[in-house]
Amino acid sequence: MSTATAPGPGDLTRHGDPQQFLPGCPACDGHHRLDACPEGGVAPHPRRTETKEAPVAIKRDLSDLPPAGLAPDPSPRFAGLLAEWWSTRPDDHVPSGKAFRHSDAGKCARALSYRIAGIPRSDPMDLPGWHNVELGTLIHDAWQEALPAMFTVERAQSLFDDRTVVDVQVAIEVGVEHEAIDSIGYVDAVVTVTFDGDHEPHVIALELKSVGGWKHKNAIGKARKNSPAEGPDTGHLLQAALNGLAVGADEVVVAYIAKECLSATQYRDADPLARFVAEWAFTREQYVPLAERELERVAAVIALGSEGLLAPRKLPDMPPRSEITDPSTGDWEQRIDGEVTDTGNAWACAYCPYQTVCLTTEAGRIPVESVVATKAVA
Repeated sequence: MSTATAPGPGDLTRHGDPQQFLPGCPACDGHHRLDACPEGGVAPHPRRTETKEAPVAIKRDLSDLPPAGLAPDPSPRFAGLLAEWWSTRPDDHVPSGKAFRHSDAGKCARALSYRIAGIPRSDPMDLPGWHNVELGTLIHDAWQEALPAMFTVERAQSLFDDRTVVDVQVAIEVGVEHEAIDSIGYVDAVVTVTFDGDHEPHVIALELKSVGGWKHKNAIGKARKNSPAEGPDTGHLLQAALNGLAVGADEVVVAYIAKECLSATQYRDADPLARFVAEWAFTREQYVPLAERELERVAAVIALGSEGLLAPRKLPDMPPRSEITDPSTGDWEQRIDGEVTDTGNAWACAYCPYQTVCLTTEAGRIPVESVVATKAVA
């Protein structure tokens, strides 16, 4: 057999299927079927072949899939049960007899009046509200569990280079009050750092809030390109200030944990923590004046209530002589000498538990009886 015509692996012109014929048998060096070696050689295992399936045509759309593969069921049967279960819990934890709770700091004066007057909420929290609040509670509770374990003496020492830390105490959910306004509040955590020598302990009052991704972006200045950081919500800061004043804190810290992280692609160069947490620290010189002004504001609202009046619809961060004119939208106006000098919008109206009843009332200071009478007629 010439080299030119010698069969090779895969040559079907003279020897048929290469899976059935062995070129160069190791026993006799011949060419024959695997099971027909005259010397009784052991034939190697035949080579495996792969069966190639016909290519599958790519569909231009998914219209041939069943509807259940694209759209959710119109009426969820199971996933929403958690929110429904949460909604059976009481949503008002103010002890009887207390006029004000610190978590209401920074809220509309009229809303505070409704609460003080004992007017029922016209807009109780819906299921999305319960879902949002209780998710925040889960984060809050887990953080309170982790804080004492993680904020050690070694970690505290890294924050105080000029003093030697000898002890750290973390108190969780500390109850506080301000007798002047018959209030009650709870500090999420009070951290007391003790030093050696004659140094006074350093007390930090912590206020933790879980927030949505958009609020987190606005707070840290990442909502839009070149947008300034808005900082913590006014109400959150005032609540922290009231609590800090009650425990005599050297500083208060408002901390945010976002329920969704900023995009890793969009914020690739950012500190990983900055994608979902932020903190703002305030010294006594900064937070005490804020707390004192809020105490004065709340005291004025309580005084009006004792006279049978509801306070005007106004938030503490609105300009002087301004009031919300339309509770359905939150639009407000500032009027000086009868002329409109400024306008704006209070987003909090959309989430107010008294929005519906507020729509039936007039602006300014109004008698409590006018609201009760309106509800009776309705």
